[in-house]
Amino acid sequence: MTVKSNLRPILLLLGDVVLLYVALVLTLVIRYFSSFKSSNIEEHIVPFSILFVLWIAIFTGAGLYDKEAAFSRKRLFAILARAQVVNVALAAAFFYLVPFVSITPKANLFLYLIVSSTLLLIWRLYGSVFLRSGKMTEAVIIGKGKEADELTYAVNNNDRYGLKIAKDVDPDTLSGEDFGHKIRKILERTNATLVIIDMNHPIFKEAVPELYALFFNGVSVIDLGKVYEEIFDRVPLPLVRHNWFLENFSHSPRVVYDILKRVFDFVIAAVLLLVPVLVFPVVALAAALEGRSIFYVHERVGKGGRVIRVYKFQSLRVNHATAWPGEAGNVPTYAGRILRKTRLDEFPQLWNVLKGEFSLIGPRPDAVGIAERVRKQVPYYDARYLIKPGLSGWAQVKQELQPQSIPEMRVRLSYDLFYVKNRSFILDIVIALRTVKTLLSRTGR
Repeated sequence: MTVKSNLRPILLLLGDVVLLYVALVLTLVIRYFSSFKSSNIEEHIVPFSILFVLWIAIFTGAGLYDKEAAFSRKRLFAILARAQVVNVALAAAFFYLVPFVSITPKANLFLYLIVSSTLLLIWRLYGSVFLRSGKMTEAVIIGKGKEADELTYAVNNNDRYGLKIAKDVDPDTLSGEDFGHKIRKILERTNATLVIIDMNHPIFKEAVPELYALFFNGVSVIDLGKVYEEIFDRVPLPLVRHNWFLENFSHSPRVVYDILKRVFDFVIAAVLLLVPVLVFPVVALAAALEGRSIFYVHERVGKGGRVIRVYKFQSLRVNHATAWPGEAGNVPTYAGRILRKTRLDEFPQLWNVLKGEFSLIGPRPDAVGIAERVRKQVPYYDARYLIKPGLSGWAQVKQELQPQSIPEMRVRLSYDLFYVKNRSFILDIVIALRTVKTLLSRTGR
């Protein structure tokens, strides 16, 4: 593990689970007090355990386990309050609508909201101090450019990472026969035990023998790009070379993951396709009033660069194949703005998911014209087409707003490559939960 922050969201989650059960017991003790007996817990434990799974999912979607939010007091109150309101609403619906649940804890739910919120808030405020405790690892960065600066700033302004960048060094100043002497002097002055170096810089080949010798003096060495990826959850494109793809990507099938993903894609898409069927009359009426077509048929780039025909509800006044929304008249109509805000314009694409051309989760598919435009200016862009595109993806939930320029497309690619490299069923669930949050909050377009 490169930085300590990776374990902390897991510890926060485990702490939340324990406190949800503690809050349940306290609620029942307070509620029944002198008449409290063990049967009170027995009749509540199973239905509430089911709810706790849903509640943890809500917490995840709300961002309570994000690295950047794990110890942020500024955002904690608002995020926790919103999540708890949703949780209680879910609980109310669960107890009054699910037929096999025999209890209807009206007063208990309100009391539980107060008790659990108090415990969770205390845990987040003071448990974070406990999780932050421990010796900081002093590090030296040997690298230059925006990525090295971003990494230094992020690490030194967030002690949750367990790292402190004692010094950042321009590798060009270390070249020469006295490299070993220079780096040893820097380590002695800073007491650093970790060297974070850009392994793609020419200096690295010269430095390997010296870094090898330092290893036996208790100094660890790690690639700057790896640390950057671990902290920012995206791949630093300027530090990527062809060898990175050979080392991190493979065509070997992930059998269990691929089968599970296809099953979930098919089942969920089949259910969600009812939505465009139900809203079709309203969409058709709006299209007639605005004098536009109901559907927009366009071509998107799929896995392996294959061109796929896709149907969407028409939302833009003009559809230019090589223009982003907002360019060249590509602006939404009045009804189109509603369709795009609610994501209803995307729902017909579920047919492509049923056919196996798309997945629910994956890199967002580009229009053919935009893909041709971007690949000319962004290196390694075609790597995002190594897997099926998705209706929602890691870049979409992290970037929030749809890319509208080449620099923003570079950022999107950095998230896409992170997903292609690290894709898993758990990551897909996190993306799905955050997508639901985005849909409900009507942001991210």
